[in-house]
Amino acid sequence: MKKIYILIIAICISGMVNGQWVAQNSGITESLTSVHFADTNIGYAVGINGIIVKTTNGGLNWSSQNSGVSDILYSVWNIDSSKIIAVGGNWIPYDNTSTSIILITNNGGIFWDSIILSTNSILYSVFFLNSDTGFIAGENGTIIKTINGGDTWFIQNSGTTKTLNSIYFIDNLNGYAVGGFNAFTNVILKTTNGGTTWNSLNPGFSSSLNSVFFNDVNTGYIVGFNGKILKTINGGSTWVNQSSGTINNLSSVFFTSNSTGFIVNGNGLLKTNDGGINWIEENIGCIEMLHSINFINNNIGYIVGSNGKILKTTNGSGVGISEKPSINNLTLSPNPATNSLTLNLSQLKNLQNTTVSIYDIQGKLLLQQNRLQPQTELDISGFAKGIYIIKVINEKETMQSKFIKE
Repeated sequence: MKKIYILIIAICISGMVNGQWVAQNSGITESLTSVHFADTNIGYAVGINGIIVKTTNGGLNWSSQNSGVSDILYSVWNIDSSKIIAVGGNWIPYDNTSTSIILITNNGGIFWDSIILSTNSILYSVFFLNSDTGFIAGENGTIIKTINGGDTWFIQNSGTTKTLNSIYFIDNLNGYAVGGFNAFTNVILKTTNGGTTWNSLNPGFSSSLNSVFFNDVNTGYIVGFNGKILKTINGGSTWVNQSSGTINNLSSVFFTSNSTGFIVNGNGLLKTNDGGINWIEENIGCIEMLHSINFINNNIGYIVGSNGKILKTTNGSGVGISEKPSINNLTLSPNPATNSLTLNLSQLKNLQNTTVSIYDIQGKLLLQQNRLQPQTELDISGFAKGIYIIKVINEKETMQSKFIKE
């Protein structure tokens, strides 16, 4: 395993110009979905199977923590260096229900406690304004709020049953939540009274939305399915489409200033230096599927993704040109499929260090497996009907395809 990490780091650094993004050694191979830092040294990343990793030296070293759960953790927030909250849940296919999980630690992750909620909805996003006031959003229009640092939570009436993928507050009064169920539905919610009431805004199209970020009370951005980027300069009254230059699913957006912003773009990263008038695709390498981006300040930022990958920049700048694994089509059958899917991996030379991942059309990780055979059969009987993305990745090659579950 050590050889894999050394090789990956060598690939990223050897091909980079000016060393913009550098791979960190997370020590794990499970997919990471979210990253957040309390300061320049202390940060946490979370992912599938209840994975939590922590750094105390700015990402130089990461150590795994015992979360005590096996749920997928979708979002993490450092309230301070000792108090951290992670949220997530699981879908239970045999009875078509979901579970929700809120984990909280008050001692820097030595012990994690679970908070039990009355809602049975997967939680996808957590956001704190300060040490007391925070919000969580998730499935079925779930929005919950705390005013005591996460010790207790109360449900707010969002007015929707659609999935909410991201929540963001500018101040104590003004906040937004965005989401959607698939490629054909979306929702933008706004509150001007701290979440007491939420109003639905019309984006003027139908594809799902994944992430929201506001620079101030007027200027904000939303990203989503099919390369969708929206910008408002009047607090959400109207939204303007910006050209991303891609049809990839955009999963996370973050701005470090009024003009400079970043978007996680499936295979890479988009950057703007002019408030979104132009978005430039950057090849940062190493990670095939990226999930989340977060900056501590204008210069220091982190990206997390599949196979335990963590990237760091210390100059907040653009182009990191690196060699990428070759991308080939994946052979699978049957397609459409009902209960199982067979992958033909006989052309791969190194199955031992290969991982297969299945994502829904919004880019959420649903399954990951690394015990593979030349003919690998996957159980998809519990998946809902729809379109899914499947990727097979090792350090030298990436294979991908889409399949339909009937």
